[in-house]
Amino acid sequence: MERKFLDVDRVRGLELNATSTKEVLGSFGKEYDVLMTYSPPLPAEYEESYYPIDKRITYFAARIRRVSNPGVNSYSNEGWRVVSFFFYRDRLKWYTIYDTRKGADERHYFTEAITTDLKDIGDGEFWLNSRCTNVYYEAVVLGINRDEAPAGWGLRDPCYFEEPGFEEKLKESGYYAKIANGYESPMARKEKN
Repeated sequence: MERKFLDVDRVRGLELNATSTKEVLGSFGKEYDVLMTYSPPLPAEYEESYYPIDKRITYFAARIRRVSNPGVNSYSNEGWRVVSFFFYRDRLKWYTIYDTRKGADERHYFTEAITTDLKDIGDGEFWLNSRCTNVYYEAVVLGINRDEAPAGWGLRDPCYFEEPGFEEKLKESGYYAKIANGYESPMARKEKN
């Protein structure tokens, strides 16, 4: 079954710093694939700085093509659209749109719908540092012992928030002031310029 793709123009039309979680769910439905609440807040990287995020909602959809041959049916993934919304204190701070289509060579290529922050990441990273944001949730929020986690979970590989000097990076980026006082969306500031 093919999932309905979120409309890119409607996503881009959301008001940053003002749209609530409830409004996103009201606009795009409650059939999301992931809703994670981060407590303590996730120190998410955006535009070479760190911002607290306390909730993420992600919708996945794939373009599926059925290939029928005598006696055999198979399915081909013709492309992905993954939209993630990042919140702090119930206000949308930024979103990412990962969008691909399969080319004639059977490889997936980014479309014009992709947000600029994802253009330089690897295939399969549906938002910036996606593996590490999941590791943070599982290891820090849920308290899963990373040494005992199955190897396939990716919990054993180091993440940016474990690097030496990371605490200094947080202080330098004003992260703790952002936790205390809130902050303007870095995506909104970028769009103004």
